[in-house]
Amino acid sequence: MKEFTNSNLSYQDIRIIIFDFDGTLYYHNNIEKRYADYLKKVVLNLSYSPTIKANIDKEVYNNKYLIKNEDKISFSEICEEYFSVYRPDWEKYKITQFFEPAYKSTTTISNDILKSLSEKYKLIIVSNELKEHIYYKASKLGIDLSYFESIYSPSIKHYHTCLKSEIYRNIINNYLLDNSEFFVIGDTFHSDIEPILRLGGNGLLVDSTENTELYLKEKFL
Repeated sequence: MKEFTNSNLSYQDIRIIIFDFDGTLYYHNNIEKRYADYLKKVVLNLSYSPTIKANIDKEVYNNKYLIKNEDKISFSEICEEYFSVYRPDWEKYKITQFFEPAYKSTTTISNDILKSLSEKYKLIIVSNELKEHIYYKASKLGIDLSYFESIYSPSIKHYHTCLKSEIYRNIINNYLLDNSEFFVIGDTFHSDIEPILRLGGNGLLVDSTENTELYLKEKFL
């Protein structure tokens, strides 16, 4: 976990807390390995390229989607370019084939903490995950989304995702915020944290729900 905050930050001035969803509101400590193993099955089932299927281990385990500059790359963003898997096919396949069994041993941010936060701040989710999948996974994991004022994410019918920097800027403008009144919490520096830093804001790069909860209690509650 790492803070990216301005020296003059006052937590008392924060009005809105932005959460990423995957890897932030819930966490699975073995998700990367499980995900890589699962993607092998996905490619074998959905890829239209015989060459990629024949070189499945090399394609999956050596591909840049896993780790690049200490950042995570979404499989959905590169599934066709690198694995010859159509994104609509992947989106339909993954929700029942992977999420259901993989998230039985996850940890989640306590609903009590979310409730307490919502009484002091506006909570918003900004995610590249499909909105339908966010609701599905939240219901399976017991995450109460009613504490969040808004959820900014694409839908199954619209696969194009906006840059988070654009979404952050729109939220700042819509709520008439100063940069110091806006705080982002996410598990990926490139997509979650870096965009708000460019706007002069503050953020927290997280590595587990336990550490996130301790931070929230110490700084915000």
